[in-house]
Amino acid sequence: MTDRRRHCLYFVLVLVVPGAAAFGWWSYQPRRLMQQAECALAAGDVAGADALVQQLLRQSPDQARTHFLRARLLRLQNRPTDAQGALYRAVQLGLDESEGRREFGLAEARKGFTVNAEKNLLDVIHERPDDLEVLQNLAEGYARAGRWAEAERYYSRWQELQPDKPEVRFSRGLARLESAQSISRRLEEAAVDFGEALHRDPNHFEARLKLAECLMKNARMREAKQQLSICRQVCPDRIEVLIGLAICAVEDRNWKEARLLAEQALRVEPRSLTVMGLLGDVALSEGNYAWSVRWFQRMLKLAPENRAANLKVAQALQQMGQFEAAKEYERRYERALAGEITGPHAPAGK
Repeated sequence: MTDRRRHCLYFVLVLVVPGAAAFGWWSYQPRRLMQQAECALAAGDVAGADALVQQLLRQSPDQARTHFLRARLLRLQNRPTDAQGALYRAVQLGLDESEGRREFGLAEARKGFTVNAEKNLLDVIHERPDDLEVLQNLAEGYARAGRWAEAERYYSRWQELQPDKPEVRFSRGLARLESAQSISRRLEEAAVDFGEALHRDPNHFEARLKLAECLMKNARMREAKQQLSICRQVCPDRIEVLIGLAICAVEDRNWKEARLLAEQALRVEPRSLTVMGLLGDVALSEGNYAWSVRWFQRMLKLAPENRAANLKVAQALQQMGQFEAAKEYERRYERALAGEITGPHAPAGK
């Protein structure tokens, strides 16, 4: 090789090799940033992922995947309308239709569980029956709407995919409890879910409290009392626990314990109609008719339309021999029954 050709080759290498290296770096850099952004998002680092996506948008503003990732981030930041705008741009740039439909449905659900959101999510779950995020949105959306049968269906599918996650069991238990009313079998199913949630997380206070509620509704008072007693050790002033234990004491005809528990509950929530009614019932059972009248009259100041309170004042007054006064409360009971007495504090019959 002549010196001239050798010099030409060196000159070419000096120009081409750095240029090729630079080209390789610039083509690799967006892919690296995209991988980092997706990893950050998978780890729940929304702020870190967002910073990387902003950098990607400056370097490669016409990449469908970048706009799709931005749409996901905007949804997680509770900006569903902006998310759908970014998604529309991603679709224009060639985003896969299936991915776009899924993200659109999830963003729509962030606005509220509307008919449109429901339809989009159902279309997605038909294509992807094991999609955990979509299943979660469907289950929780139906639960918020009070559509307990649909909620249970999707909680059950979610639970099949994540059998060791206590929150899924707990949420399905809530759906079953809400739909159970007084159906013993349904209450038992709810109790099983709460029990399983506790098995996986013994410190799950709400699961224990709801398990106690199921047991009480199925008249398993001794078991309910055991669960409530554990709850009381954790939260001694939780009003639901105090009321539950007071009801268990009433079942045991332990009027003193019931009264003390109810009085403690009333200190926690002084305007609780439930607690006032409980104290009135305890006084009535003890034969302390004057105190019973006082408690039910206190209820009626807050909820004059309360039928049970009017009737029980009448009963207590009759026991005291005050028949004319009792007739007045009987008339109030009849008027409340007919809907002629209304009040802002509580629905009739509560």
